[in-house]
Amino acid sequence: MLKNSLVVLLLLALIGLIAWRFSDLLEAGQYQYIQQQAKPAVQQKKWAAAVQVYENGLKQYPQNASIMTALAKTYSRLDNKNKAEVYYRRALKQKPNSKLALLNLILLIHYDNPSRFSESVGLLKKAFEEYDDDIDVLNTAGHLYLNRGKALPQNNTEKRFFAFTRAEKYYEQSLKKNPTQFVILFQLASLHQQMGHTRLGVKFYCKALALNEDHLAARYNLSLLMQRLQYYQQAYLHLNRVIKLAHQSNHVAQAQKMTLQAQALKRKVSRQPKKATQPTDFMPQSCLMKQI
Repeated sequence: MLKNSLVVLLLLALIGLIAWRFSDLLEAGQYQYIQQQAKPAVQQKKWAAAVQVYENGLKQYPQNASIMTALAKTYSRLDNKNKAEVYYRRALKQKPNSKLALLNLILLIHYDNPSRFSESVGLLKKAFEEYDDDIDVLNTAGHLYLNRGKALPQNNTEKRFFAFTRAEKYYEQSLKKNPTQFVILFQLASLHQQMGHTRLGVKFYCKALALNEDHLAARYNLSLLMQRLQYYQQAYLHLNRVIKLAHQSNHVAQAQKMTLQAQALKRKVSRQPKKATQPTDFMPQSCLMKQI
């Protein structure tokens, strides 16, 4: 009798597992079908048209959490935060373990309204409980606390320091799992720049540039930090590279503005002793620029 009961329980569990897996495959297939229809609008950044496709998709598949999440993300791109939040919450109601919907909702809430920070932290705790130290959760936590630190008033030094150090902790844990994440290296550099850790900022901007040497913001910020350290020659060379890249990407107005900054830097270079222009004691050799 007991043996038969165990067999029945095992069969029921197996049937449940198969049904759950089939449901996931069905949802993925429906989503891919709608995503293919939305692809032209998304590629051309025609977000209103993409919204229409996803909304029609939900009429076809009203319980598909992946389509709800895509619709929420698209509303966010249209800066319609209220609609975005509605659909992220609908997706989580339909599929409580949707990691993408949960993590996007965490950042949406805080970016839209920093006063709702505690609500975002509550959702973040839920994400850690569900996914432990998953790399996406760590990155979301880093983004949340970095943005929190930036949003606080400059004179609120204690809370800013707490937010930045929490962000640093999460980013470093993430980089241990995957040290070649450009965005996280850039964010960590930005964090150290905000905290006044100039040399650490240089270190992480250099690591980021090793992965994407043509990133305008990373190279421009690196030039700013080199100026702060009074390494004017390196600052000047990196800024010139930024100006060239800006022209190539048709950011003409920005390039013209930076050209004036470069001229001022060149004057500082001419007045600085040559031995003081190379930060070889802490700056990676791969990041040092040579004058052509």
